[in-house]
Amino acid sequence: MRRGRTQFDEENGATFFIGTFLGLDRLPLDSRGKLYAYYLHEEDTRHHPIATQNRKLWTPGVRWYRKPDTGRFDFEFETALQTGSSRASKTSTDSLDHFAYFGHAAVGYTFDLPWRPRFLVQYDYASGDEDPNDGDYDRFDTLFGARRFEFGPTSIWGAFARGNLNSLGFRVQVEPAPTVDGFFAYRAFWLAEKRDAWTGAGLRDASGGSGDFLGHQIEIRTRWHVIPALLTLEAGWAHLFKGKFARNAPDAPNQRGDSNYFYSQTIISF
Repeated sequence: MRRGRTQFDEENGATFFIGTFLGLDRLPLDSRGKLYAYYLHEEDTRHHPIATQNRKLWTPGVRWYRKPDTGRFDFEFETALQTGSSRASKTSTDSLDHFAYFGHAAVGYTFDLPWRPRFLVQYDYASGDEDPNDGDYDRFDTLFGARRFEFGPTSIWGAFARGNLNSLGFRVQVEPAPTVDGFFAYRAFWLAEKRDAWTGAGLRDASGGSGDFLGHQIEIRTRWHVIPALLTLEAGWAHLFKGKFARNAPDAPNQRGDSNYFYSQTIISF
């Protein structure tokens, strides 16, 4: 609204995103796959006063997975490359050659027992910028954020994202009733490159002197489908035991204690 008048939104031609994917069904081991490719183009213009990294990135990738089912193993493997050019930050003016990659692996098993417990091991690696002064930019850009399932709650928590990350963890899921489910998750986090930034917190030690360990995170979530497909109640807690980098990096918060995040939410689907 401008000067009390209602106007239609205007198209922003400074940012362009396109993608395509091919689904592959009936693969071996009762599995499925996807081939995909995305292209992001953004630039600063006089009609778009918000600064950007001037990203021009191609991101092709492949995903192979098997859905969970009682009494059998399931898995998910995914990898992607990223090429093009970008700036190191929104305030930089130098365009750098961009080459980055990420890999994801998860293997789980659902037991044929009461509560249908499922145990899952997860590993993620996303490249970081090894040398901030070499004229290249090697940190993987997650483009539009990670899923809530991968690294913990997003929203105002969002401590971790798929960029300069090395993480291993496990998860235990249960279904105590047809309309109730929950999980306990643990993950350890390191920087892939200790001279690059912790992307979730915006902290960086270009000297590498603060190390690469970010910390341990535990998470608990419970969910009740009060009216299936219509009303769901959810609550959760995440606790980060801070590692050396999280405590000692330049501009790290002065508080020495760990971080907690509690939340509850209501989901109405229609």
